[in-house]
Amino acid sequence: MKTKRLVLLFISAILLLVLGCDLEKKELEAVAKDWCMTIRASQVMPIYPLSEDVQPGDVFLVKTPISEQVKQWGEKGYIPLDLSIARLQGLNYEEYYKDAYWKGDYAEVPHDRPRPKEDEAQKEGNDKGVKAKKGAGAQAAPKQVEAPRAAFPGYSFRVKQGQSMALALPIEGIPFSLSLMNASDVQGSVWLLDARTYGMDANELLTKLNIWWSVNADKSLKGIADQMDQPVYLRVVTRVFYAHQLKVELSRTKGFGAGVEGGKETPDNTIFELAMADPNSLTKTSFDATKTNYDKLLKTLSDQLGGGLIPGGSAKFVQASQRSVGMVQSFQEPLVIGYLGFDVKIFENGKLSAPIPTYTLLSEGALNDASFAKPLDWIEDEYSAPYFQWLKIEGNYLKMSNWLKKKGYDVTPGGLYNTGNERILKKADEEFHFMELSKSLK
Repeated sequence: MKTKRLVLLFISAILLLVLGCDLEKKELEAVAKDWCMTIRASQVMPIYPLSEDVQPGDVFLVKTPISEQVKQWGEKGYIPLDLSIARLQGLNYEEYYKDAYWKGDYAEVPHDRPRPKEDEAQKEGNDKGVKAKKGAGAQAAPKQVEAPRAAFPGYSFRVKQGQSMALALPIEGIPFSLSLMNASDVQGSVWLLDARTYGMDANELLTKLNIWWSVNADKSLKGIADQMDQPVYLRVVTRVFYAHQLKVELSRTKGFGAGVEGGKETPDNTIFELAMADPNSLTKTSFDATKTNYDKLLKTLSDQLGGGLIPGGSAKFVQASQRSVGMVQSFQEPLVIGYLGFDVKIFENGKLSAPIPTYTLLSEGALNDASFAKPLDWIEDEYSAPYFQWLKIEGNYLKMSNWLKKKGYDVTPGGLYNTGNERILKKADEEFHFMELSKSLK
């Protein structure tokens, strides 16, 4: 009898452990989905987890049927980007943005992705870059990229003591904040600060995709559709959205009982609370003293929080009381939170279809594999492949761009791939001799 009881207790413990793990997994998945749904509300494809290494021109192989993708899209809130096969080069940001952004910085091929640069100092919690202060323990400051701004709605969540948030949201310090407020249950809000976006003309990317597919793609990749028993697609990123900072506010909804005196919560020791309690007592001297102590408190809390939970990031408190805290999570490098792109289908003969926007493909229930048109007849003249190889060499994109402007041609170097430009390519070959270079490389 005693042995049976021990066995039953052991089985019960195992069941509780399994059920507890499953419950925590579901809670984390729910938080991740809510986060992604906030990004989706802005008609943007969310990236989860956040990544630094995603940019326009990235090509991913998708082997999941559309119906299954739509199902994942509904259940998880995002579609993983897990099989990168190419990064299209030679994207001319200078031509795309004209005089609006990055003038002259991206004419070279290949080019570096947009890099942050130091900006003027700012107050804590602002959405612009701040310079790092010298001294021990100083954190590298957020940097600013001169790119078009983007804005996203705030996101609300609820978290309880013991529930891990590190796996669901890129936010440090939530467990620490729970202890600080002596809370077992908090309501939280997240805002993306200094969100930016940059992208590239989808037509140019489609052109470069077809040239890459016909010239550089491996034969086994072209034949993958014939080997698979389900449709295969290429997903191309045309625009990315990223952020430097996350601002988090947590408010206590339930406490443990400590910090409550006579059935009433201990009042917050903040400037606002002191002023409300006795406005006449708040002189300039007392205000300065209270503010100094408050700033020291925030610094002490931030130092205790430390960093390292998020690679390349840091967090600091910008507001704290017994009922609520505010934190700013900063990243040394911008992290991509979402993207826009298009999908093309790989047909069994190795050709590609016309593109369909990825967001539309997954959001519209009426779309399916049959929505992809028949293969595009990509017309490639004798100059296209040699020209493509030559254009990838560093400095040649700028040379071609300057030559086209000098000759008065209203076309970009990437636009020369389009049918009808054979005459211009022939004249360009007389200047740059890319046909001879192609032969010498064989």
